[in-house]
Amino acid sequence: MVLKIAFSVPSELIQIYVSLGSIPLNWTLAVFIGIISTISMCISSLISFYQLYKNRYRFLVIMTFMWLLTVVWCLSLTMSFLFLSVPFFILAGYSLALIGFFLILTYDLINGESINVIKIVILTILSTSAFFVSFDYNSFYFTIFPNGDIGLLVGGNMRLILTLLTAVIGIFSAYYTLKIYLNAPKKLKFYSRLILIGGILFGVVAPISIVLGFHLIFPMSHLLIFTIGTSLFSISFALQPQLAFILPFKVLRLTVIHTKTGISLFSNIWSLEDDIIDDSLFSGMLNGISLFLNEALKKGNLREINLENAILLTKRSEKNPVACVLVATNSTHSLRTALNSFANEFFKKYSEYFDDVIDLENFKSANELVENKFSFIPEY
Repeated sequence: MVLKIAFSVPSELIQIYVSLGSIPLNWTLAVFIGIISTISMCISSLISFYQLYKNRYRFLVIMTFMWLLTVVWCLSLTMSFLFLSVPFFILAGYSLALIGFFLILTYDLINGESINVIKIVILTILSTSAFFVSFDYNSFYFTIFPNGDIGLLVGGNMRLILTLLTAVIGIFSAYYTLKIYLNAPKKLKFYSRLILIGGILFGVVAPISIVLGFHLIFPMSHLLIFTIGTSLFSISFALQPQLAFILPFKVLRLTVIHTKTGISLFSNIWSLEDDIIDDSLFSGMLNGISLFLNEALKKGNLREINLENAILLTKRSEKNPVACVLVATNSTHSLRTALNSFANEFFKKYSEYFDDVIDLENFKSANELVENKFSFIPEY
Protein backbone atom coordinates (compact mmCIF):
# COMPACT_ATOMS: atom_id res chain seq x y z
CA MET A 1 0.00 0.00 0.00
CA VAL A 2 1.30 3.46 -0.90
CA LEU A 3 0.36 6.37 1.37
CA LYS A 4 -0.28 9.71 -0.31
CA ILE A 5 1.07 12.80 1.47
CA ALA A 6 0.17 16.41 0.76
CA PHE A 7 2.90 18.86 -0.25
CA SER A 8 2.46 20.88 2.94
CA VAL A 9 3.73 18.13 5.22
CA PRO A 10 7.24 17.82 3.71
CA SER A 11 7.42 21.61 3.34
CA GLU A 12 6.78 22.08 7.06
CA LEU A 13 9.34 19.40 7.87
CA ILE A 14 11.92 21.12 5.67
CA GLN A 15 11.23 24.45 7.42
CA ILE A 16 11.87 22.76 10.77
CA TYR A 17 15.11 21.25 9.47
CA VAL A 18 16.23 24.63 8.17
CA SER A 19 15.55 26.23 11.54
CA LEU A 20 17.64 23.53 13.16
CA GLY A 21 20.45 24.26 10.74
CA SER A 22 20.43 21.01 8.78
CA ILE A 23 18.37 19.18 6.19
CA PRO A 24 18.79 15.38 6.29
CA LEU A 25 19.20 13.73 2.91
CA ASN A 26 16.66 11.09 1.96
CA TRP A 27 19.09 8.23 1.32
CA THR A 28 16.95 5.37 0.04
CA LEU A 29 17.25 2.38 -2.27
CA ALA A 30 15.66 4.49 -5.02
CA VAL A 31 18.45 7.07 -4.70
CA PHE A 32 21.17 4.43 -5.08
CA ILE A 33 19.40 3.02 -8.14
CA GLY A 34 19.26 6.56 -9.51
CA ILE A 35 23.00 7.07 -8.94
CA ILE A 36 23.83 3.79 -10.71
CA SER A 37 21.54 4.74 -13.60
CA THR A 38 23.07 8.21 -13.88
CA ILE A 39 26.59 6.75 -14.04
CA SER A 40 25.43 4.24 -16.67
CA MET A 41 23.89 7.01 -18.79
CA CYS A 42 27.11 9.05 -18.49
CA ILE A 43 29.02 6.06 -19.86
CA SER A 44 26.53 5.76 -22.75
CA SER A 45 26.99 9.47 -23.48
CA LEU A 46 30.78 9.12 -23.54
CA ILE A 47 30.51 6.12 -25.88
CA SER A 48 28.25 8.12 -28.19
CA PHE A 49 30.64 11.11 -28.11
CA TYR A 50 33.53 8.82 -29.04
CA GLN A 51 31.57 7.32 -31.94
CA LEU A 52 30.56 10.80 -33.10
CA TYR A 53 34.22 11.86 -33.01
CA LYS A 54 35.17 8.87 -35.18
CA ASN A 55 32.20 8.96 -37.55
CA ARG A 56 30.18 12.11 -38.22
CA TYR A 57 26.94 10.28 -38.94
CA ARG A 58 23.80 12.36 -38.52
CA PHE A 59 22.01 9.80 -36.37
CA LEU A 60 24.92 9.87 -33.90
CA VAL A 61 24.48 13.63 -33.41
CA ILE A 62 20.85 13.13 -32.39
CA MET A 63 21.63 10.03 -30.35
CA THR A 64 24.33 11.88 -28.41
CA PHE A 65 21.87 14.61 -27.44
CA MET A 66 19.43 11.89 -26.39
CA TRP A 67 21.97 10.25 -24.06
CA LEU A 68 22.81 13.63 -22.53
CA LEU A 69 19.12 14.17 -21.83
CA THR A 70 18.91 10.74 -20.19
CA VAL A 71 21.71 11.85 -17.86
CA VAL A 72 19.66 14.94 -16.96
CA TRP A 73 16.56 12.78 -16.47
CA CYS A 74 18.27 10.22 -14.23
CA LEU A 75 20.09 12.90 -12.24
CA SER A 76 16.93 15.01 -11.77
CA LEU A 77 14.92 11.97 -10.70
CA THR A 78 17.65 10.98 -8.25
CA MET A 79 17.89 14.49 -6.80
CA SER A 80 14.11 14.66 -6.42
CA PHE A 81 14.20 11.57 -4.18
CA LEU A 82 17.37 12.59 -2.37
CA PHE A 83 16.16 16.11 -1.50
CA LEU A 84 12.41 15.37 -1.74
CA SER A 85 12.33 18.17 -4.30
CA VAL A 86 9.31 18.79 -6.52
CA PRO A 87 11.24 21.12 -8.94
CA PHE A 88 13.77 18.35 -9.63
CA PHE A 89 10.89 15.93 -10.19
CA ILE A 90 9.25 18.32 -12.66
CA LEU A 91 12.58 18.77 -14.47
CA ALA A 92 12.77 14.98 -14.82
CA GLY A 93 9.35 15.01 -16.50
CA TYR A 94 10.42 17.70 -18.96
CA SER A 95 13.60 15.76 -19.73
CA LEU A 96 11.60 12.62 -20.42
CA ALA A 97 9.50 14.47 -23.00
CA LEU A 98 12.64 15.74 -24.76
CA ILE A 99 14.15 12.23 -24.69
CA GLY A 100 11.08 11.09 -26.61
CA PHE A 101 11.71 13.72 -29.29
CA PHE A 102 15.34 12.79 -29.81
CA LEU A 103 14.62 9.05 -29.70
CA ILE A 104 12.00 9.37 -32.45
CA LEU A 105 14.39 11.54 -34.49
CA THR A 106 17.07 8.87 -34.07
CA TYR A 107 14.71 6.14 -35.25
CA ASP A 108 13.64 8.24 -38.26
CA LEU A 109 17.24 8.82 -39.33
CA ILE A 110 18.01 5.13 -38.88
CA ASN A 111 14.89 4.10 -40.80
CA GLY A 112 15.26 6.36 -43.81
CA GLU A 113 17.53 9.33 -43.04
CA SER A 114 14.49 11.64 -43.05
CA ILE A 115 12.18 13.10 -40.41
CA ASN A 116 8.51 12.05 -40.09
CA VAL A 117 6.49 15.20 -39.33
CA ILE A 118 3.42 13.32 -38.06
CA LYS A 119 5.37 11.70 -35.21
CA ILE A 120 6.85 15.05 -34.23
CA VAL A 121 3.38 16.64 -34.15
CA ILE A 122 2.05 13.87 -31.88
CA LEU A 123 4.99 14.24 -29.49
CA THR A 124 4.64 18.04 -29.55
CA ILE A 125 0.98 17.84 -28.53
CA LEU A 126 1.70 15.40 -25.69
CA SER A 127 4.77 17.31 -24.49
CA THR A 128 2.99 20.68 -24.57
CA SER A 129 0.08 19.19 -22.64
CA ALA A 130 2.48 17.80 -20.03
CA PHE A 131 4.11 21.22 -19.66
CA PHE A 132 0.83 23.02 -18.90
CA VAL A 133 -0.50 20.23 -16.67
CA SER A 134 2.74 20.30 -14.65
CA PHE A 135 1.52 23.53 -13.01
CA ASP A 136 -1.47 21.67 -11.57
CA TYR A 137 -1.21 21.05 -7.80
CA ASN A 138 -2.40 17.46 -8.16
CA SER A 139 0.20 16.50 -10.77
CA PHE A 140 2.79 15.43 -8.17
CA TYR A 141 2.60 14.11 -4.63
CA PHE A 142 4.80 12.63 -1.94
CA THR A 143 4.41 8.99 -0.96
CA ILE A 144 5.54 6.52 1.64
CA PHE A 145 6.38 3.23 -0.07
CA PRO A 146 5.76 -0.20 1.53
CA ASN A 147 9.41 -0.39 2.62
CA GLY A 148 9.07 2.92 4.49
CA ASP A 149 10.96 5.07 1.99
CA ILE A 150 9.61 8.51 1.07
CA GLY A 151 9.51 9.62 -2.55
CA LEU A 152 7.56 11.38 -5.29
CA LEU A 153 5.02 10.12 -7.79
CA VAL A 154 3.06 11.53 -10.71
CA GLY A 155 -0.70 11.93 -10.34
CA GLY A 156 -3.79 13.41 -11.95
CA ASN A 157 -3.80 14.32 -15.63
CA MET A 158 0.01 14.38 -15.69
CA ARG A 159 0.08 10.63 -15.10
CA LEU A 160 -2.31 10.08 -18.02
CA ILE A 161 -0.30 12.29 -20.40
CA LEU A 162 3.07 10.78 -19.48
CA THR A 163 1.57 7.30 -19.84
CA LEU A 164 0.43 8.16 -23.38
CA LEU A 165 3.82 9.71 -24.15
CA THR A 166 5.77 6.67 -22.97
CA ALA A 167 3.33 4.38 -24.82
CA VAL A 168 3.98 6.20 -28.11
CA ILE A 169 7.73 6.03 -27.56
CA GLY A 170 7.47 2.38 -26.57
CA ILE A 171 5.53 1.40 -29.69
CA PHE A 172 8.09 3.05 -31.97
CA SER A 173 11.00 1.52 -30.02
CA ALA A 174 9.60 -2.00 -30.32
CA TYR A 175 8.72 -1.51 -34.00
CA TYR A 176 12.06 -0.14 -35.20
CA THR A 177 14.29 -2.41 -33.12
CA LEU A 178 12.30 -5.42 -34.36
CA LYS A 179 12.64 -4.13 -37.93
CA ILE A 180 16.42 -3.83 -37.51
CA TYR A 181 16.61 -7.35 -36.13
CA LEU A 182 14.54 -8.88 -38.94
CA ASN A 183 16.55 -7.15 -41.69
CA ALA A 184 20.01 -7.58 -40.17
CA PRO A 185 22.49 -9.85 -42.01
CA LYS A 186 23.73 -12.99 -40.27
CA LYS A 187 26.97 -11.32 -39.20
CA LEU A 188 25.05 -8.71 -37.23
CA LYS A 189 22.23 -10.87 -35.84
CA PHE A 190 23.73 -11.09 -32.33
CA TYR A 191 24.04 -7.31 -31.94
CA SER A 192 20.68 -6.67 -33.58
CA ARG A 193 19.18 -9.07 -31.02
CA LEU A 194 20.73 -7.04 -28.21
CA ILE A 195 19.22 -3.87 -29.69
CA LEU A 196 15.83 -5.57 -29.88
CA ILE A 197 16.05 -6.68 -26.24
CA GLY A 198 17.18 -3.19 -25.21
CA GLY A 199 14.41 -1.49 -27.17
CA ILE A 200 11.77 -3.75 -25.64
CA LEU A 201 13.14 -3.22 -22.12
CA PHE A 202 13.26 0.59 -22.13
CA GLY A 203 10.42 1.11 -24.60
CA VAL A 204 7.89 -1.50 -23.50
CA VAL A 205 8.74 -3.28 -20.23
CA ALA A 206 9.64 -0.10 -18.30
CA PRO A 207 6.39 1.75 -19.21
CA ILE A 208 4.29 -1.38 -18.54
CA SER A 209 5.91 -1.78 -15.12
CA ILE A 210 4.74 1.76 -14.30
CA VAL A 211 1.20 1.12 -15.55
CA LEU A 212 1.01 -2.09 -13.49
CA GLY A 213 2.35 -0.28 -10.43
CA PHE A 214 5.60 -2.18 -9.85
CA HIS A 215 7.35 1.12 -9.13
CA LEU A 216 5.02 1.52 -6.15
CA ILE A 217 6.31 -1.72 -4.64
CA PHE A 218 9.91 -1.37 -5.81
CA PRO A 219 10.73 2.35 -6.07
CA MET A 220 12.66 3.31 -9.25
CA SER A 221 12.26 -0.19 -10.71
CA HIS A 222 11.29 1.40 -14.04
CA LEU A 223 14.53 3.39 -14.04
CA LEU A 224 16.55 0.22 -13.44
CA ILE A 225 14.82 -1.53 -16.38
CA PHE A 226 15.31 1.56 -18.54
CA THR A 227 19.03 1.66 -17.70
CA ILE A 228 19.60 -1.99 -18.60
CA GLY A 229 17.74 -1.56 -21.89
CA THR A 230 19.52 1.62 -22.95
CA SER A 231 22.89 0.15 -22.02
CA LEU A 232 22.31 -2.79 -24.38
CA PHE A 233 21.11 -0.33 -27.03
CA SER A 234 24.15 1.93 -26.64
CA ILE A 235 26.77 -0.82 -26.50
CA SER A 236 25.36 -2.58 -29.58
CA PHE A 237 25.46 0.55 -31.75
CA ALA A 238 28.93 1.39 -30.42
CA LEU A 239 30.33 -2.02 -31.36
CA GLN A 240 28.43 -2.28 -34.66
CA PRO A 241 27.43 1.15 -36.07
CA GLN A 242 26.51 -0.64 -39.32
CA LEU A 243 23.23 -1.55 -37.61
CA ALA A 244 22.06 2.01 -38.19
CA PHE A 245 22.31 1.57 -41.97
CA ILE A 246 20.34 -1.63 -42.40
CA LEU A 247 16.94 0.02 -42.92
CA PRO A 248 17.67 3.09 -45.14
CA PHE A 249 19.20 1.08 -47.98
CA LYS A 250 20.87 -2.11 -49.11
CA VAL A 251 24.01 -1.62 -51.18
CA LEU A 252 24.62 -4.27 -53.84
CA ARG A 253 27.84 -3.33 -55.61
CA LEU A 254 30.35 -0.63 -56.50
CA THR A 255 31.98 -0.63 -59.93
CA VAL A 256 34.60 1.70 -61.43
CA ILE A 257 34.33 1.87 -65.24
CA HIS A 258 36.77 3.11 -67.86
CA THR A 259 34.32 4.99 -70.08
CA LYS A 260 36.42 4.82 -73.26
CA THR A 261 36.84 1.07 -73.29
CA GLY A 262 33.92 0.01 -71.07
CA ILE A 263 36.32 -2.06 -68.95
CA SER A 264 35.60 -2.58 -65.24
CA LEU A 265 38.69 -1.30 -63.39
CA PHE A 266 37.53 -2.24 -59.92
CA SER A 267 34.48 -3.81 -58.32
CA ASN A 268 33.25 -4.50 -54.80
CA ILE A 269 30.16 -6.58 -53.97
CA TRP A 270 28.35 -6.30 -50.62
CA SER A 271 25.32 -8.48 -51.28
CA LEU A 272 26.08 -12.07 -52.18
CA GLU A 273 22.40 -12.93 -51.74
CA ASP A 274 21.40 -11.13 -54.96
CA ASP A 275 22.12 -12.35 -58.46
CA ILE A 276 24.97 -10.17 -59.75
CA ILE A 277 25.93 -10.25 -63.43
CA ASP A 278 29.55 -10.40 -64.60
CA ASP A 279 31.61 -7.20 -64.07
CA SER A 280 32.62 -6.82 -67.70
CA LEU A 281 29.04 -7.33 -68.92
CA PHE A 282 27.66 -4.89 -66.35
CA SER A 283 30.22 -2.17 -67.02
CA GLY A 284 29.94 -2.54 -70.80
CA MET A 285 26.15 -2.40 -70.71
CA LEU A 286 26.06 0.63 -68.41
CA ASN A 287 28.72 2.47 -70.39
CA GLY A 288 26.79 1.82 -73.61
CA ILE A 289 23.57 3.20 -72.12
CA SER A 290 25.37 6.28 -70.88
CA LEU A 291 27.01 6.98 -74.23
CA PHE A 292 23.74 6.46 -76.08
CA LEU A 293 21.78 8.85 -73.87
CA ASN A 294 24.54 11.45 -73.99
CA GLU A 295 24.67 11.37 -77.79
CA ALA A 296 20.90 11.15 -78.31
CA LEU A 297 19.74 13.79 -75.85
CA LYS A 298 22.80 16.06 -75.63
CA LYS A 299 21.97 16.71 -71.97
CA GLY A 300 25.24 15.65 -70.38
CA ASN A 301 26.46 12.51 -68.67
CA LEU A 302 24.28 10.05 -66.78
CA ARG A 303 24.08 10.73 -63.04
CA GLU A 304 21.34 8.37 -61.80
CA ILE A 305 19.21 5.51 -63.04
CA ASN A 306 16.04 4.79 -61.06
CA LEU A 307 14.65 1.27 -61.21
CA GLU A 308 11.60 -0.15 -59.46
CA ASN A 309 13.61 -1.73 -56.65
CA ALA A 310 17.04 -0.13 -57.02
CA ILE A 311 18.95 2.97 -58.01
CA LEU A 312 22.31 3.49 -59.74
CA LEU A 313 24.37 6.45 -58.53
CA THR A 314 27.30 7.64 -60.62
CA LYS A 315 30.26 9.95 -60.11
CA ARG A 316 32.42 10.83 -63.15
CA SER A 317 35.93 12.22 -63.26
CA GLU A 318 36.20 15.64 -64.88
CA LYS A 319 39.77 14.99 -66.08
CA ASN A 320 39.81 11.27 -66.89
CA PRO A 321 37.52 8.82 -68.73
CA VAL A 322 36.53 7.05 -65.51
CA ALA A 323 33.21 6.77 -63.63
CA CYS A 324 32.21 5.18 -60.32
CA VAL A 325 28.79 3.47 -60.16
CA LEU A 326 27.08 2.47 -56.93
CA VAL A 327 24.05 0.16 -57.03
CA ALA A 328 21.71 0.31 -54.02
CA THR A 329 18.04 -0.08 -53.16
CA ASN A 330 17.72 3.58 -52.21
CA SER A 331 19.62 6.87 -52.49
CA THR A 332 20.48 8.71 -49.26
CA HIS A 333 22.67 11.61 -48.21
CA SER A 334 25.24 9.33 -46.56
CA LEU A 335 25.51 7.10 -49.63
CA ARG A 336 25.94 10.01 -52.02
CA THR A 337 28.56 11.59 -49.73
CA ALA A 338 30.47 8.32 -49.41
CA LEU A 339 30.41 7.75 -53.19
CA ASN A 340 31.72 11.25 -53.91
CA SER A 341 34.47 10.89 -51.34
CA PHE A 342 35.52 7.46 -52.66
CA ALA A 343 35.46 8.63 -56.28
CA ASN A 344 37.58 11.72 -55.62
CA GLU A 345 40.17 9.64 -53.76
CA PHE A 346 40.16 6.96 -56.46
CA PHE A 347 40.60 9.47 -59.30
CA LYS A 348 43.45 11.15 -57.45
CA LYS A 349 45.27 7.98 -56.39
CA TYR A 350 45.07 6.01 -59.66
CA SER A 351 45.05 8.77 -62.29
CA GLU A 352 48.45 7.66 -63.66
CA TYR A 353 46.98 4.27 -64.63
CA PHE A 354 44.03 5.62 -66.69
CA ASP A 355 45.62 5.02 -70.09
CA ASP A 356 44.64 2.88 -73.05
CA VAL A 357 46.70 -0.12 -71.92
CA ILE A 358 45.17 -0.95 -68.57
CA ASP A 359 46.58 -3.38 -66.02
CA LEU A 360 43.78 -4.23 -63.55
CA GLU A 361 46.35 -5.30 -60.93
CA ASN A 362 47.06 -1.60 -60.32
CA PHE A 363 43.59 -1.09 -58.82
CA LYS A 364 43.43 -3.98 -56.35
CA SER A 365 44.51 -1.78 -53.46
CA ALA A 366 41.26 0.19 -53.87
CA ASN A 367 39.76 -2.27 -51.36
CA GLU A 368 41.36 -0.11 -48.66
CA LEU A 369 39.44 2.91 -49.96
CA VAL A 370 36.21 0.91 -49.79
CA GLU A 371 36.87 -0.08 -46.19
CA ASN A 372 37.60 3.54 -45.33
CA LYS A 373 34.79 5.33 -47.18
CA PHE A 374 32.05 2.67 -46.98
CA SER A 375 32.78 1.21 -43.55
CA PHE A 376 29.17 1.83 -42.46
CA ILE A 377 27.69 -0.49 -45.09
CA PRO A 378 26.81 -4.00 -43.82
CA GLU A 379 27.60 -7.07 -45.93
CA TYR A 380 24.88 -9.57 -46.77
